[in-house]
Amino acid sequence: MSPSLPSAVPVEPPPSYNSDARPDSWVVLEREGSDSGDWEYEYLPLVGADTIRILVLDPAQDFDDDLKGELEHIPLSSINDGNGYIALSYDCWEGIEDQEEIYIGTGKAEEYPIMALRPNLASAFRHLRRNDRSIRLWAGAVCINQADLTEQNNQVHQMHAVFSSARETVIFLGSQGGNVSRSAWNFLERNSKWAMDETGERNFELPAVREEEIDFRGDLSDVEIDVLTRGWFRSVWIFQEVVVSKNVSVQCGRRRVGWDDFCKILLLSPRYHDRYGYSMRWDDKLETVRDLFHARCTYQERHGLENLRPPWQSSVDNYKGKSSDILHNLQIGRRLRGLDFRDKIYAMVEISSGVDSSNALVAVDYNKPCLEVCADYARYILETSNSYDLLSYIYELDFGNPELPLIVFPSWVPDWHSPSGNITRTMLSTLDPETDEDTLLRQLLVKHSRVWLDSRTLVITEGYVIGEVSDYGPEVLLQGQDERAFQDLRDKYEGDQDTLYEEIMNLWMHGFCQRSAIEEATGVAPRRGQRRDFLQGKASNFSRLIDLSPNVPKASVEHHMFTRARKTATWKDDGYKAVDWVIDKSSILDGKRIGLCSTATKPLTSVINSVEDRLIILPPGAKFGDLVVYFRGARVPFIVRRTESPSPLEQETRRTQAKEKLKDLGVDCSVELEHCKIIGEALVNGFGELARDEVEMNSVKKWSPLKKSFQEGPKTMFVLSEKQIPTIWSSEFSS
Repeated sequence: MSPSLPSAVPVEPPPSYNSDARPDSWVVLEREGSDSGDWEYEYLPLVGADTIRILVLDPAQDFDDDLKGELEHIPLSSINDGNGYIALSYDCWEGIEDQEEIYIGTGKAEEYPIMALRPNLASAFRHLRRNDRSIRLWAGAVCINQADLTEQNNQVHQMHAVFSSARETVIFLGSQGGNVSRSAWNFLERNSKWAMDETGERNFELPAVREEEIDFRGDLSDVEIDVLTRGWFRSVWIFQEVVVSKNVSVQCGRRRVGWDDFCKILLLSPRYHDRYGYSMRWDDKLETVRDLFHARCTYQERHGLENLRPPWQSSVDNYKGKSSDILHNLQIGRRLRGLDFRDKIYAMVEISSGVDSSNALVAVDYNKPCLEVCADYARYILETSNSYDLLSYIYELDFGNPELPLIVFPSWVPDWHSPSGNITRTMLSTLDPETDEDTLLRQLLVKHSRVWLDSRTLVITEGYVIGEVSDYGPEVLLQGQDERAFQDLRDKYEGDQDTLYEEIMNLWMHGFCQRSAIEEATGVAPRRGQRRDFLQGKASNFSRLIDLSPNVPKASVEHHMFTRARKTATWKDDGYKAVDWVIDKSSILDGKRIGLCSTATKPLTSVINSVEDRLIILPPGAKFGDLVVYFRGARVPFIVRRTESPSPLEQETRRTQAKEKLKDLGVDCSVELEHCKIIGEALVNGFGELARDEVEMNSVKKWSPLKKSFQEGPKTMFVLSEKQIPTIWSSEFSS
C-alpha cells in the first residue's frame, strides 16, 4: 500500500489546462507552510478485465531532474514487442515515512499533477531512466490505484500475468553504497556473462574488463555484506515477481547483472557451506535466494519453460525437494514480510499448485479481515485436499512475553504471519511418497471423519489417543563445538558406518541428552525456564529406548538424530568454534524437542497392562500431559492440549452443547469427546505401521500392533476449537 497523501480539496484546473487533451479530474494538494498548490493525479478507472497501466517515463539529462511521465492503459492481451515493458521489483518498505514526487502528464512538469513516491521507487526510476528515449515501466505503487480496493483486488489477482508478460523484470536493490558496494558489484560483474554499461545496455565484454582491474576486486563476503542485506530479500512479493518472469536481472544503482548469474555465483560458491564465515551470518538471505531459484525452476518445469532454466540448475542443493504446493510456498513465506498480513497468502497463490484462485474462499479480497482470510484458506485446503497435511504447518511458539497482545485464533489454522526463525522441515516432508491408490484411500478416510461445528470449529469425528507427553528435553539447538564433536566422530570412524552410528547415538545420549547443548557449551541454563536436565528422572529410560542397531527405520527418531549429525559446515582449522546456533534446515530436529510418549493415559488405561514409553520428536510448544493423537487418515500424529474450562459444570455443558450440534449433523456421539487445541505435528517411533495398515485395511476397528506396543483403544472425537496467541500484528487481524 502506498503511504497516504496529504488531504486534498477540489479546485478549478490551472489556466493552461486543456480539457480535450487531458480528460482527468483535478484536485489541489495542500501543503503546510505553502500558499501554492500542486495538482494531485487522480486515476481514471481501468476498463477491461486484463487492462493495466504502464508508466512511460520521460528521459532526462541530469540524474536529479524532476521525474515525469505518462500513464497508459493497455490490455495485457495486446502486449507485443512494440509495446513491451519492464516490470520493476523493488523494496517497497524503504523510506516508508518519506516521499518524493513524479509529475504525470505532457508538456511542462509544473503544469501537471503529481503522484507521491517512496524514496526507493523514486531512486529506481532515476537509475533506470535514459537520456535518449523514454522507457516503459510497470511498478505497482504507481500503476495500481492503491485507494481503490476493488481495483487492487483485481490487479493483485493478475499480478502474475503482469510479470510473466513483461519483456524483463528488473530487481532494483537500491542505490549503490561505498567501497564495499563497489567491490561487491565488481565481483558480481567479473563473474557474470554480461553487465550493464553506462548507456544502459547489456555489455558482454564488461566482465573481462572487470577481470583486469586491480582495485576493489571484491569477493563473496562483499556481496553478503552489501547486497544480501538489502530489504528486497525480506519481501514476500518477490517470489511471484521472480518466479513467473521470463527474463530477470538484478540492479543496484546503475549496475546490473543477470539473475541466473547472480544465483550461480552465490549458490555454487565453494564457500556456500562455510557456516563460520559471512555465509553463516547471512544464511537466511542465501536461503531466500535458493528458495527463489528452486521455485522458479519448478514453475518453469510445470509450464513447459524448461528452456529458460540454466544448465547447472541440478547442481544446487535442494533438500526441500521440488514442490509448487501452496503449503510448501506458504511455509517459505513465513520468514518474509508484507505490507499487509494478507500479502503473505495472496503473494503465493498464483505460483502454487493445489489452489483455485477463482474460488470464493481464496479469491483476493483486501476487504476481508486478516483472520477471515487465514481461516478461509485453511478451510479451503482441508476441504479440497481431503488430508490433514495442513495441520503439520501449525507451529505454536512460546514468545515468553506476557505483555504481547492476544488474539483469538482457530487452533487448526496455521498462523502464516508468525515469526519463524528456527522453523525447519515438517516431519510430514520426510515421509516417502504414497502411491496414488494409498492417497485416494486416505482421502476417503479423511473426508468421512471430519465435520464443521461452525466456521471456527473443526471436529475430527474419528481419532485415537496414542499416549501423552511424559517427558521432554530443551529445544535442539546445536553450537559450533557440537558440530565439531560430530565431525570428530565422522573422521575417526570413516568407513565403519555401524560403529559411527553407535558412537553418534552415544554422543546424543551422554553429550546432549542428559544436559542441554546450550548449558554444556555456555554454562547457562536453557531458555524459557526449562529444566536443566534432559528427561529428568528418566535418563536411563531414554538410553534404554535408543535403538543402537544401524538399520533403524527411516521414520524413527534415531534415524533423524543420526542424519542431524551429517556434515553441515566447512571447517577452516581444528579449533573448537563456539558460535551462534547452527541451524540445519534439512533436518527436522532443529528447534524441536526429543521426549517420551507414554501409553499409560486415559482413555487407554483400562486396556493397557503396563506402561510403555516411546521416543518422540515434539514441537517446541509441547508440554507435559499433552496428548499424542492420531486423526483417522493422517500421515503423522499430532500433539493436542485439552482446553480448560472454568469449572467441571461448564466443561460438561460445553460437551453437551457440542454433542447436540453434532447429532443435528448426523454424527454418532456415543464416543469420547475432547475439546482441545493443536500444538503441532510429532514423530513417534512405530507410528508408521499404524498409518500404513490403516490405509490398507480401510478400517479402524482396532489398533495395529505397532511393534506390539499399542492395544485396542476406544475411538475419540476431537473438537478443535480456538486458542489465544500472542502477536505483534493483532491490529491487522481485526481489520
